[in-house]
Amino acid sequence: MNYDNTFDELKALAERMGVTVRAEKGNFGGGYCILRDQKMIIINKTVPVESRVATLALALSTFPLDTVTIKPSLRSLIERQQGKSAEN
Repeated sequence: MNYDNTFDELKALAERMGVTVRAEKGNFGGGYCILRDQKMIIINKTVPVESRVATLALALSTFPLDTVTIKPSLRSLIERQQGKSAEN
């Protein structure tokens, strides 16, 4: 898996859904939030790209994805991240 390409594809998916993705530095893990009525996913850009992909996929799993066309590999990744989160 090319994590850089996967991250870009997940980011494009989020933006198609009206969600802004921002990569910031800081002492945080990242995730979904609403700031001034704007849906956002904040990603910690100092962590490895694998972690950024996981954070973005998990945040996207909180949205209804049934009405969005998604590549099967991305849908599978999002579902796996959602499953991992449910286990913890």
